Amino acid sequence: MGDPARFGFNFALPAMFIILLVMQLKDKKTLLVAALAAILSVTIALLWPGSWNIILATVIAATLGVILEPWTGKS
Repeated sequence: MGDPARFGFNFALPAMFIILLVMQLKDKKTLLVAALAAILSVTIALLWPGSWNIILATVIAATLGVILEPWTGKS
């Protein structure tokens, strides 16, 4: 397909991931973990060179979600 921006598709991949995230937001815990991941990603991107910010933020936020699981009373 070549350059997707030429066809106006440069929004498609970010839009797909945003919709996948929105579909996963079911309660306050998932909203908290998603917000934490976003904040961590931006903070790590500003402080650490390279493109590891998304991976690190995802791992840290997912770990927090697992730690919070016993206190929410939901599976």
